[in-house]
Parts: sequence; C-alpha cells; structure tokens
Amino acid sequence: WVEQARVERVWPADVRVRVWERKPYARWGAQQLLSARAVPFTPKPGEIPANLPQLSGQPGHESEVMQAYERLSAALAATPFALASLSQDARGEWTAQTKGGIELHLGRDAPESRLSVITGPMSRALASRLQEIKYVDLRYTNGFAVAWLEPSSAKGGKKQ
Repeated sequence: WVEQARVERVWPADVRVRVWERKPYARWGAQQLLSARAVPFTPKPGEIPANLPQLSGQPGHESEVMQAYERLSAALAATPFALASLSQDARGEWTAQTKGGIELHLGRDAPESRLSVITGPMSRALASRLQEIKYVDLRYTNGFAVAWLEPSSAKGGKKQ
C-alpha cells in the first residue's frame, strides 16, 4: 500500500520517483486498516492481515483509540489479559477483548485508569478461573463484576 508518492523533475533531464509504504498497524472496523499514522484506509477485499489487532471507534477518533490500545497493550502484554482488540462506541464506552476471549468493559474514563484493578485485585481473584469468564465489568468505583460462562462451555467447550 502506498502512503505517499512524489515525482520530481531533476534538471536537466531526469525524473526522481519516491514512494513511501503505508504500513498497516491494526484492523479498523469491519473492512478497513489503520496505518501507523492512525489514518484509516480500505484495502482490496482479502488483503486484510488476520494477525493485526482489531480497533474500532467513531470517525475522527482513530488516533485516540490507537494510543489507548498502545498504552493498554504494553501494560497488559505479560498478563493473562493481553489485548486482542479495543473499541470505543458512540457514547465513549471502551471495551477490550483479551487474546483469551475475555471481554473487559472499561467505562467512559481513560481505559488505562482501570489498569491498577486489572493487574492487581482482578488478576489475583480470577487467576485460577480465567477459562470460566465471559466478561469483567470494570466500570465500578470500588471493584469489578464478573459474568461467568455457562458451565458446559467453560469446560473446554465453545465460548458464547
């Protein structure tokens, strides 16, 4: 993908062509990619790499979502809650999905404001039951709530 191209005439009879590659940083929404400069672009169908993180948000908020993902991803990389995706809805609510399939409801505040709860009490309390968790609601001032998977799907079956 081309980020920028420049064609210049070099006197007396040469032409210089410079091309800068557009490097995808993440998948954006359903059918776009987000460049490393937080600019969304639409590739041809079938050209979206699957190994990129999934980000989404309102138009004009690409940079904000990307920066929040970078901060959260770096802080959670070595935990059981390493991120696979981050989204911000139209109301400003942040939701993350871990690589293990756990959904994290982070609320409207800056998502990294919940890091101390995730890496502290939440990690300690839930470490032995990670396979049983559907989502964790971190929007509470003094704690968090857990939604558990159905017993049949927590035992190695499909997650809902």
